Amino acid sequence: MARKARRSEPPKRKKETAPEIEVAPSPGPPWLRVALTIAGALYIAAVFIEGAGGGRLDRFVPRPVLFFCQIASLFPRAATHRIEYRAEGLPCRGPAFEIDVRPFFPIHPDDKESRFDRALHFYRNDRPTMEALETYVMEGYRRREPEKLGGVVFLSLRVPIPKPGSTFPRYERAPLSEFSKEQRKVWYATSRDDVNRRCDAREP
Repeated sequence: MARKARRSEPPKRKKETAPEIEVAPSPGPPWLRVALTIAGALYIAAVFIEGAGGGRLDRFVPRPVLFFCQIASLFPRAATHRIEYRAEGLPCRGPAFEIDVRPFFPIHPDDKESRFDRALHFYRNDRPTMEALETYVMEGYRRREPEKLGGVVFLSLRVPIPKPGSTFPRYERAPLSEFSKEQRKVWYATSRDDVNRRCDAREP
């Protein structure tokens, strides 16, 4: 009687033990970690406060530090209009007319990086700067045109931005006459006394 072949049993595997998890300690002493946690929490709170209300921390936070807390309030509202700056000439006779100042400012003459636009954007409320700009524009016009000017008017145009997704034509500089009075805002105008004085003077 033949013996039955004995089945070979697979070797028993040793139970694999999971390696112990080692937690690397944070660098620095405990007091430093607590201080950084508090500083981070205060920074997040300051950013939230400035973004929500704005201008509430001026009395408590130094301005160099406050600068880094205003990241959430740089652009709180979407722009609804684009701004253009223009100039008008005040002749000794006749109505005011638009002056094309682009030849007087050759750096980026056809976009908002023009020196004329930048000067009005940043210094439109600074009278000495506007008076210097007035002199420069009048001298530039005098070199090109024989007509005598008594003064100038610097103004801005508020042109509505089309709604997102709508089609609109490529930007082209339109004459000032195509914009209504509601779209214009005068920032500087030569006084009538100065206009009369210049027109009565014998200087060309």
